[in-house]
Amino acid sequence: MSRIIAVIFLLSCLNLLSADEHKDHTGSRLSDRRQAVRIHAIAPAHLYLTEHFQFTSDVPLPNALAQHYAQTFEGTYKTLSELLPGISETKKSYRTDFYSDKKQFLEAGGIEGTAGLFLPSQNRIIINLPSGSRRNIESGHINGLLENPVLIHELTHQLLHAELGKLPPWLVEGLAVYMESIPFQNGRFQMDRIDFKTSQPLRKQTENFVHSVRLKTLLTMEAPQWNQDFDYNPHGVNRNYLTAYLLTYFLIHLDRSNSGNSLADFLGTLSQNRTLTHRLDLILRGRSPAELERAMIQAYQLAGFQIDPLGGFNLNTGKAI
Repeated sequence: MSRIIAVIFLLSCLNLLSADEHKDHTGSRLSDRRQAVRIHAIAPAHLYLTEHFQFTSDVPLPNALAQHYAQTFEGTYKTLSELLPGISETKKSYRTDFYSDKKQFLEAGGIEGTAGLFLPSQNRIIINLPSGSRRNIESGHINGLLENPVLIHELTHQLLHAELGKLPPWLVEGLAVYMESIPFQNGRFQMDRIDFKTSQPLRKQTENFVHSVRLKTLLTMEAPQWNQDFDYNPHGVNRNYLTAYLLTYFLIHLDRSNSGNSLADFLGTLSQNRTLTHRLDLILRGRSPAELERAMIQAYQLAGFQIDPLGGFNLNTGKAI
């Protein structure tokens, strides 16, 4: 059978018109637009190519679903690049493989109980599509496949891969949860609808209250300790992710200690030969971890959300109880 090469041009009307923009308190301008995408769909290999990504599927994807995934890939790339200008863009092509067959997903390196993961050694993402996906795709029922929090989370890891050795674990995971929490609809990230409660961890909360990890612990936590908690402290892992996300969101949207974006300043030093301690000073901005923690607690408190660090915290003194 001859190879069929179909070229699909996806032109977003939001790209042809002036893009809406969302401006947070730091003055950062975040484009709220759909990324124009060109897909080369190569059959029978079920390989799809966009400007920065290639993705495969073990089942042929309907045009609408392939377009949706392409917009997710390029939209994540564009949004992360705009949000965090300190991250250098590369010319490489990033790869993702979708599996409707769970056995194939596990054989490719997947982990039981996960919907997808980033494989650093291969710089590749593997995604296990929900049960029954092949049948739904073949029958044209794709609505259940359009929500992509795991894909966006792992895409953030993939795009940050070159900088992983320079980023603390809390920021690696905090950014990934932040990106997956931005409402994504009709092929675009809706920055004007972002709210800290849109994150997956907080949507599961039954009340406006969480226990967090102390920032003095989180800021200095290294990868071995973070990873060790997966085996020995599962509740601690959840708190790590949740606190990392709340801190990341706070630094981007709520930190009013200084003008500018302290997170962007931090990432702007990644190409420089500076220690992590020196880069963290850009986030602390003259504050101690306890003072940063107090500012974060107060900011969320104004939004009607209570954070209680493990061990307790006195807002008046900024010290542990």
